[in-house]
Amino acid sequence: MAATLEISTFSTIFLFLLFLPQSAAKTTACGSSTCTAGGLLVCFPFQLRNNQVPSNCGYPGFDLSFNNRSQTILTLPSSGDFIVQSINYMEQRISINDPGNCLAKRFFNHDISLVNSPFSYLNPTNYTFLNCSSYKGETTPIFCFGSDNYKVIAVPTRWFSPPFDEPLPINCSVI
Repeated sequence: MAATLEISTFSTIFLFLLFLPQSAAKTTACGSSTCTAGGLLVCFPFQLRNNQVPSNCGYPGFDLSFNNRSQTILTLPSSGDFIVQSINYMEQRISINDPGNCLAKRFFNHDISLVNSPFSYLNPTNYTFLNCSSYKGETTPIFCFGSDNYKVIAVPTRWFSPPFDEPLPINCSVI
């Protein structure tokens, strides 16, 4: 019985020492990183790709990187790169924009998808894009999407459905 007790005690101590390095690695403090452009604070669940080790300092899909202009970039698997404008950790909200500053064009081209990403839209709304040759309404034209000959505006699609049933603005057509 004494031999069994000694073996059990030895085995317990040995197993404790064997798992100790792995436990210590899992509790490594990840800290936070500050991006150089705009002072954006990056911390868990986000991580800077190729910057923080170990890899358990962020969730899969929450990897951020920098572009050649030192802007913080989020890459969505089905949509490509977006500039991170802000991260609100309390509200669990991230604000992104198109690197070319024309997010509307990406929506129009159906080039924004959150498929295979951990993110969801905050307030999903469908928009209808209108080509307006001479528009003087309250909606601000999307300057990156039009030209000198026409203006493009985006209005919520629900405007054209009951109970609103708004007519198309004069000199405008659905794109």
